[in-house]
Amino acid sequence: MYLYSIVEFYLPNQSTVGMVSSHQNEQFVPKRSRRVLTDKQRIEQLISFAYGNAGIENPEITKELVTQIVIEREARRNAEQ
Repeated sequence: MYLYSIVEFYLPNQSTVGMVSSHQNEQFVPKRSRRVLTDKQRIEQLISFAYGNAGIENPEITKELVTQIVIEREARRNAEQ
């Protein structure tokens, strides 16, 4: 459960994904980053981001564990909608 909490910490809040904090900062965001990701691409990006950050903090965290957590989180999110 401890490893789950580490990985969950590094998963971005869904409501903040893709947001730009202010109009002034938009000039620094490349246009290509504004494209819409498919669900598969978004999940792969979440896995990569969480694994890259959580894996640094704790070497016991594997990409398989992160994948499992992200898939479970997405299932919960889809069930709530």
